[in-house]
Formats: sequence, C-alpha cells, structure tokens
Amino acid sequence: RTLPAADVTLSPSMEFSTSFPPAGVTPKATPLSLPLARVVAPGTVASATVSFPGPADRLTSRYETVEEAGGNAVRTLCLVIQEMLQMKYGLALDAADFVGKVAGSFRIGGAQVGQPVGGLSPAQLVAQLSAQPDLQLRLCGDSGNFLCLRVDSHETRSFEELRREVSRMPGTMRALALADTTMRSGGARPTAVAVFREDYSNKGLLVGRCGSLASMPPLLSFNASDLRSAVVLDPEVTRMFQRRVKPGGQELEDVPVPTLREEYSAWLMPESGRSSQSKDV
Repeated sequence: RTLPAADVTLSPSMEFSTSFPPAGVTPKATPLSLPLARVVAPGTVASATVSFPGPADRLTSRYETVEEAGGNAVRTLCLVIQEMLQMKYGLALDAADFVGKVAGSFRIGGAQVGQPVGGLSPAQLVAQLSAQPDLQLRLCGDSGNFLCLRVDSHETRSFEELRREVSRMPGTMRALALADTTMRSGGARPTAVAVFREDYSNKGLLVGRCGSLASMPPLLSFNASDLRSAVVLDPEVTRMFQRRVKPGGQELEDVPVPTLREEYSAWLMPESGRSSQSKDV
C-alpha cells in the first residue's frame, strides 16, 4: 500500500519508543500516526523542512541550496579573504569559523535584482564585514589563535578593469564578482565568484570559483556581458590574539601582527623598482 506524500518536520530531540502488550492479549488496531507530521492530499507535491542543531554556518536547513540562504556569497568572500591572507601573511583562516561568524552577523534578506542572493552586492558584503573590526576570526591548526581584520576594497568600473586587476596577480583569488553563470542543471543565475585568472583559451573570459559546489561547477567563467559588479579586496590583519590558560580561566592576549611575506612585498614594488633591481643583479 502506498502512503500519501507528507510534509514532515523532524525534531532532533524526537524520541521513538515501542511497547508490547502482555502475552495472550491481542492489541487493538490503531491508525498510523506520524509525530510532528502533516499529511497532505495524494497527488500534491509536499515539501520537507529538516532542522539540525549545529554551527551558524549551516545555512541550508530551510533552503534548497546554500545560495538561497545568502551563504554562497559569504563562502565565496571567505575564499578571497583566505587566499589573500595566505599570500600576504602566510596565515590560514578557519573557513567554517569565518562563515559561521560572518553569515550569522550579516543582515541576510531576500534576493534583489542585480544583487547576490542575500540582498547584498559584493561592495555591500565587504562593507558589512569592514563594519565589524572587532570580529575575532580563528586561524587553522591552532584553536588558540585569532585575528581581527580590516578589508580595504576597490570597486571596478568595467570588465576590462577587473581583467587588468586579475592579471596583476594571476592564480590568486583577490576579486569578488557578481556574474551570471551556468549552474549544473543548465540554467543561469547571478552568482558570487572568487576570480583568479583569465580563461586559457579565451582572453574574453575570466575564471573563478564559487563558495558552494552543490549546484555550481568547480570552475566558473564569465564575460563582460555576464558581469554585474566586482570588488578587488585587500584584507589587513589589525590585531592578533593567542588564548592563554591561566589560573581561574582562559584569556586572549595580544600578540604581534606578522610581517608581510617577502613574495608579497616584492609584488608591491613599483615596476620601475623591479626593473632596476633586476639590472643590479
């Protein structure tokens, strides 16, 4: 026998118990009952909402994909911040901690035309992060190390300007773009993209990654007509902390901010300085 479709909400605290009647006693037939369930008419399409407890970065519980919760834009922003911190300071940011804290603090609303899901453009997304200078973000490898960031940004005015910025540091994600890209299902939608290089076969395309691979290909490409807006990011570590265990509890103590990596410092040198230095060698 086929049961009609049901719209079911599961509770993590739901408990199931089974009791049996005494020997020799025939149990009464009772109708099937689903706890916390609403049975809808056969032939109709029912939806299911499943909620699980966990970190704030689990944004897909009430949405079809991460993008619908605004999480894709935050995860993609995290890709750019992570990459630039590695390039500048040799620091590895804890992605789950970043997404959980940042997504939880942003005002994620409904999507609007011309903006990523969550109602925030790339520039607005960065502005909201910069408005929280005291947000303590965990580093990978050692749960006792945290940092605070200031994120400077430059909004590009055209696809060509974005292409020039990307070509200055090819292979490194340093730009966050909003572009119409193709999903795995074949449809197109505006998506936040961490841009890092030109397409090898077509100089008219830029290539990047998305923060969620659930519905998007691992590499995304877009052209000038697909681009809606973009910002080039420059995160700066303003403070670093280390958790110290002391009598009576734990405290966060300030530690020195690391210096810039030699590779990044060399990249910052003007072209004239680089050429003169190469002649001296």
